[in-house]
Amino acid sequence: MVKSKKLLSLFLAVVMILSTFAVMASAYTMGADIADGINYKYTVEKVGTVPETAAGSAEWSADNIYAVSIWMKASKGVDVMTAPLHYNKTLFAPIMLSDGECTYPVGAGMDQDSYYTDMGEGAVYAYSLGDYMNNTGMYKANGTTATTKALAKCIGLGNSNSAGVSVISELVSPDHPLYNKWGAGLSDTTGVLYVNLNVATKAKTAYLNTIEGVNYSTDWNKMFTFYFETLPGVTDADVVGAEFGVFTPDCFTLDGNFDATGSAYYVGATSYASEVPKFNVSGNAVVEASGPEFPATSIVNPLKGQIRFHSNDAGEYAGSYDVRALAKITGTDFAATFTDEATAKEMITEVGFVFAAGSNVAAPSAADVMSVVESGATVNGLTKKPVNFISRSASLFGEGNYGFSCVVTDMTDDDYDNSLVAVAFIAYDSDGDSDGDGKPEAADAYAYYPAAQTVSFAELFDAQYDNAFPNA
Repeated sequence: MVKSKKLLSLFLAVVMILSTFAVMASAYTMGADIADGINYKYTVEKVGTVPETAAGSAEWSADNIYAVSIWMKASKGVDVMTAPLHYNKTLFAPIMLSDGECTYPVGAGMDQDSYYTDMGEGAVYAYSLGDYMNNTGMYKANGTTATTKALAKCIGLGNSNSAGVSVISELVSPDHPLYNKWGAGLSDTTGVLYVNLNVATKAKTAYLNTIEGVNYSTDWNKMFTFYFETLPGVTDADVVGAEFGVFTPDCFTLDGNFDATGSAYYVGATSYASEVPKFNVSGNAVVEASGPEFPATSIVNPLKGQIRFHSNDAGEYAGSYDVRALAKITGTDFAATFTDEATAKEMITEVGFVFAAGSNVAAPSAADVMSVVESGATVNGLTKKPVNFISRSASLFGEGNYGFSCVVTDMTDDDYDNSLVAVAFIAYDSDGDSDGDGKPEAADAYAYYPAAQTVSFAELFDAQYDNAFPNA
């Protein structure tokens, strides 16, 4: 649906973020991290939603959204940073904002190359701030918690009392007055955005790499996230290998500023010392092919967990127990997949579970589970446990249904807070007994849980102990 510019008056009524700040083109390197300056890198991941922002963009969900994040690694406290973002505009367009009904520019029927003219500005409204927003405390100079703003010397950027982060972020389309600077040396198919983050000279403010407490971090920390959507007709497969980041070693521009005193927050004008550091681009982001996912629906699904207590000769709890996870296949799904039990024997090559201790693997990835089952790979924390049969039990699985189970034995009280994480699978030959020997050939199809099953030991223990030992 093509949208008009009905939002333009709304956004012009808001205090606009203007592109009037002075930017100096700073020399920088591209390659291995430098130790005494500011490093930037870029990452990309496919996401389902662009969040609502205080800047004025509504939440937007779709199946073609890519989040591109700029990360910073610095050797001192940083109060100002600027970074460009180059991208392939034959594949992607930035999501500048959403009104809840469509995105701009693509959903509104606009051209990203004339966005500045069409909207009268290039400001980005759809974005996410970085890791510094997780610093929600107020602190005294020694790092202990300050109970009031007056007592605080350093206020985390995520605290409601913070002076906040000033954000200037724009799409520098070819009709933008700054395009000759930001687009210099780039191809006609390369789009340009930039972000400037500033907390300089704000009272008691933490710096951009003050992620917790009052000490600045010298690790990689996420600074800012842009959101992109693929253009109409562009598929996920089309964008594999697409790059985001800095495409040329002399582009305009990386920038930033240190507090040379080594402080991680703004102490005051008399204590502050500005320093322009060295800059480096450590790496760009490249879209990788998405890995396998668990199926949205499956013939094999979690049923429940069960516990079996061990008792001594006196009938008392002996301090250990077994736990099992049960998987269920409805009679309808069984018949639709295997026709009948005789045919199932000619099709199914293996049945079982991939399981882990919850303390080691809380949520195994589909790629890891499938590699264990289908390729015999060894993945740390995961164990494949084949089972010998699928059973029919009306009392356990329901009339006409099927199921199988996986048992872990000899759990003790030390395992009380742990869990069994399991993914059931069935491997089968979709062609069945093609050579007439009564057995399936190699598996060419697999059924997995839609999501891992977690069986909590504590929940089972507490729910069943009194039933097992009523006189305890």
